[in-house]
Amino acid sequence: MNHYPHHIGDFNNATRHLTRVERSLYRDMLELYYDTEQPLNSDPAKIARRVLASSDSEREALNLVLEEFFVLQDDGWHNTRCDAEIAKYKGQIEQASRAGKASAAKRYGKNLTTVERPFNQPEPEPEPIEAKASVASKLPTCPTEKLIESYQTILPELPGVRVIDKARKKLLKDRWEWVLTSTKPDGTRRAENEEQATEWFKSYFEMTRESDFLMGRTPRTNGHQNWQCDIDYLMTTKGLKQVIEKTKVAA
Repeated sequence: MNHYPHHIGDFNNATRHLTRVERSLYRDMLELYYDTEQPLNSDPAKIARRVLASSDSEREALNLVLEEFFVLQDDGWHNTRCDAEIAKYKGQIEQASRAGKASAAKRYGKNLTTVERPFNQPEPEPEPIEAKASVASKLPTCPTEKLIESYQTILPELPGVRVIDKARKKLLKDRWEWVLTSTKPDGTRRAENEEQATEWFKSYFEMTRESDFLMGRTPRTNGHQNWQCDIDYLMTTKGLKQVIEKTKVAA
C-alpha cells in the first residue's frame, strides 16, 4: 500500500500514554506493516533492524509496543486495524478489476449482439434491481453492541471492549454474515434469522469457556507469555477454528 488512513484522534487516544520513542516506533511499525501488506516478522530483532531500533532502550520500547498493540500468531505479529485496512484495500482493487472486466465484456457483448441477434428476437428483459443485490444486503443488520455485550457477560475474564471502531465492527459483521450464510457439517444452516444468529454467538462464547488455552488456564509457551484471547481473535478464522474444532459441539 502506498498510503493508509491515519486517524489522528484514534492514534493520539491510543498512544497518549507512550513515550515519544515508543510512539515513533509504533508509527514506523505501522508503516512497515502497510508497506509490506503482511504481519511483522515474528522475531523482534528483525523488526528492530527494519525500523532502526539499535539501542537497548529502543529495542525494549519496541517490545513493549509489540506486546500492547500486536498479537503474535503463526505467521508473525498481527495488528487488527492493519489487517482490516489491508483486506479492505485488496477488496477495492479486486472490485475495480472485476468492474473493468465486466465493462469490457459488456461492450464486447453489445457489439456481438448488434450483428448476431436475429431480427425477430426481442431484446432480453433487464435483470430486476433486486436480483442484483448482494446476499449480504439481504441479511439482518449485525447488532454489534448486543454481540459485544454477550461476549463481556459470558467471558468477563477476557479483555473487555472499550473501543468500537470501524475495524472491530467489520470483524463482527463478517462473522455475523458467515453465521447466517454457512452450514454445519450435517448440512443444516447455522442460523436463518437475527434471533438464531444472536443465539449462535452466545453459544460460541460459551464454547470458548471450555478451552483451557483460550481462557489462560494453561501455561504459555515462549514468545506468548503475555498473549490473551480477546473478541478480535475470536472473530478471526483462526480463532473460530480454535473454538469449534477443539470442542465436541457442532457449531
